[in-house]
Amino acid sequence: MREEEFDPLSFIVLEILRSRDNEPIKQKILFQKIAFLSLLNFEKWFQIADFKAHRFGPYSAPLDTSSAQLLELRDIVINPKGELEITEDGREYSDRLHAQFEDEESKKMDKELEKIISNVKEDFNDFTTNEILAFIYKSFPRYIEPSIKAEELEYEKLFLKMYEEGKIGVSKIAELMEWTYDRAYDFIKQNAKKVVLR
Repeated sequence: MREEEFDPLSFIVLEILRSRDNEPIKQKILFQKIAFLSLLNFEKWFQIADFKAHRFGPYSAPLDTSSAQLLELRDIVINPKGELEITEDGREYSDRLHAQFEDEESKKMDKELEKIISNVKEDFNDFTTNEILAFIYKSFPRYIEPSIKAEELEYEKLFLKMYEEGKIGVSKIAELMEWTYDRAYDFIKQNAKKVVLR
């Protein structure tokens, strides 16, 4: 068993991959975006991750490096479907990192982070690469440059498909496209196969 100092980057990677009963994440771009969205409300963790604008939106080189190290140590693996997944060794390592939260404030923050990651993963883990990029670029435009995808995405078509699949509602489309609710609703009414208010 490894005896190590607390490694916040490994902690974040493992926390994301063990949430929602160890549900795997489809690919690296989606992992980076789930990490980004999860850590937004935690200034300390967000600073440690050091997200920068990159070719595919916000990207954390430190988290990428930590993921590579965890892959090498077999704490996480890329499964036969190409998904990132935590291993039994990774869960044990994660448990040891969790055990280092001793004071009440740290334990409370840990629980809040667990809850946020679980919610973000539930909301976004079934997004395609183009869907998550469209969502991120419209929600956080400062991360568009130097994107290689932002200009080629068909935002209206993507958001319409996401609406039809129940991933986002009319209000979210209005917000992302900077439309009024009525304009978004009219767009849905004219283009969606089935209109369900949400």
